[in-house]
Amino acid sequence: MEIETIEKNAFVAIKIPTNDFAPVFCKDDIMLLANKFPVSGQYAVFYIGDRAFIRKYIEEDGMYKLQCIHNMGEELVMKRMELEYIGTCCGIVRT
Repeated sequence: MEIETIEKNAFVAIKIPTNDFAPVFCKDDIMLLANKFPVSGQYAVFYIGDRAFIRKYIEEDGMYKLQCIHNMGEELVMKRMELEYIGTCCGIVRT
């Protein structure tokens, strides 16, 4: 599927299938991702092995935190960035 957007940095889009990430991302929203590593406070998509995580990236006290968007998941805290990223949220298309 092709998405038309005015966001010049978007290189891939992910359709959110559930309301598990509400109120930030809701069912059928399309998250636009830029091909850049996030700065502290930005939402991004990371992966470890075969699992992807949509998290808020936080740098704090020499640690890297991937903070859950909702309270149902576990916050990931690391001393080193030991995972890969897919992209940083640069826009949302509400459908």
